[in-house]
Amino acid sequence: MYVRISTKLKQKTEELSLIDEKKVEEVSTTTSDQPIVQEQEVKKFEEKKIRNIRFVYFSKTATNVSIIGNFNNWLPQKLTKVGSNQWEIILKIQEGKYHYNFIVDGKIILDPNNKRPPEMSSEGFLSSVLDLQS
Repeated sequence: MYVRISTKLKQKTEELSLIDEKKVEEVSTTTSDQPIVQEQEVKKFEEKKIRNIRFVYFSKTATNVSIIGNFNNWLPQKLTKVGSNQWEIILKIQEGKYHYNFIVDGKIILDPNNKRPPEMSSEGFLSSVLDLQS
């Protein structure tokens, strides 16, 4: 597999090509000048799948709903009101385990529809858990 990365710097294009190899051989010498060959497996680069995740919050009284989590660096993203009491957002998220919360009218809350037990987030408050596995 070849990966080509190109960047433009001052009207000059530089290219870097990377080669994914199955094995790497390392050669070292002993005091008798006899080479010792060691094989190491190079871990295959595994891309994490990206999924479209739909978050929904229901409230008849809310006027502003956002979501925060470690999948968006804890930066609020607004949900869209799609009905008289439904708010939603669809986010592209890589597979993995995440913590998140809704912000409803300025108050941080757990996802009331998430049945998993909440966990303490890196931000220091209880958060809902999203575990995306293949």
